[in-house]
Amino acid sequence: MALIRSQNVYNGEFYLGGLAHITDKQAEEMNGVSVLPEDVLLNITGDSVARCTVAPADVLPARVNQHVCIIRPDREKLLSKFLMYFLISPAMQSHMLSIAGSGGTRNALTKGMIEKFEVPTPSITEQQCITDVLSAYDDLIENNRRRIALLEQSARLLYREWFVHLRFPGHEHVKVVDGVPEGWAINSIAEMFDTTSGGTPSRSVPEYFVGDINWVKTQELDELFIFDTEEHISEAALKNSAAKLFPEGTLLVSIYGGTNIGRTGLLAKAAASNQACVALMPKRHPDDVLFAQKWLQENRGHVVGLGQGAAQTNISQQTLRSQKMLVPTVELLDEFVGAIKPMYQQIANICQQNAKLRDARDLLLPRLMSGDLVV
Repeated sequence: MALIRSQNVYNGEFYLGGLAHITDKQAEEMNGVSVLPEDVLLNITGDSVARCTVAPADVLPARVNQHVCIIRPDREKLLSKFLMYFLISPAMQSHMLSIAGSGGTRNALTKGMIEKFEVPTPSITEQQCITDVLSAYDDLIENNRRRIALLEQSARLLYREWFVHLRFPGHEHVKVVDGVPEGWAINSIAEMFDTTSGGTPSRSVPEYFVGDINWVKTQELDELFIFDTEEHISEAALKNSAAKLFPEGTLLVSIYGGTNIGRTGLLAKAAASNQACVALMPKRHPDDVLFAQKWLQENRGHVVGLGQGAAQTNISQQTLRSQKMLVPTVELLDEFVGAIKPMYQQIANICQQNAKLRDARDLLLPRLMSGDLVV
């Protein structure tokens, strides 16, 4: 059974990446947090506090962990999607972030805070009209996500065919000794990539988080391109912290957080990251990151298994650097990258389309909610 965590909940969207599962016995012990169709999910703690979506039917039955709140509206008065759009509107996001940060050191929304939210309740017909307009954008975004998933699957299958099953072009004429084709090598990540980690500027200096430099956190690593981030930092933040500016094309890898370990993201523009990410920068050719990402995706279980720690399993940068990859000849590596690069370019284009669709939806959202725009 699925266990929904905060990393699955984004504003208006649900990410399957990192979706955990529990046994039937564990699920029975968590019956009090059962997710039903049309439930609204709200993140209530940590850096992802205030993110909100509607539970998708295709992940049910499910439970939530302690970082996600279930809101179950009275459907005769309030549509789930209307409530979600209200909660992700700029005004409500600002309000929730403000009150969540008013307590202790960790952002949190309490049950009492949530119960005090004043939710507008126009007629069900009006609610439906508003959600229909906004859902049209979300439907296009979801369709694009399916296209991305198909392109990703094609690239992964090609990697598996060539480098796991060893059915690469011309394999019939290549001698294989102990699982290694002639002319290939077993190299560590450190032999192929320069690596370094990021850092977190001091939260006690608010000005550090007012800037235009993308600052990546591990929950933003979704195996795709990173064009923008939830938080941005200033030049002063870079100078006065362990954070570093990584160039476009850098591959970021998560080394903290149990099952988050090994998640990746490609920088579509220069960015910094927190210390939970390791940056891989190719020594030979910029496109080698595409091969490395496919290796990490194929060997994710192995990488996760390297984690150590009691409360939260992590791996060190050195552990990641020491991992061995089966690396083909330069000619075959370039041929593979040449085959999947057009897929990556299509993925990048679709990601940008989705960003524009989100921007258009988010411009309409407050006007529809306030009644300034009538449909």
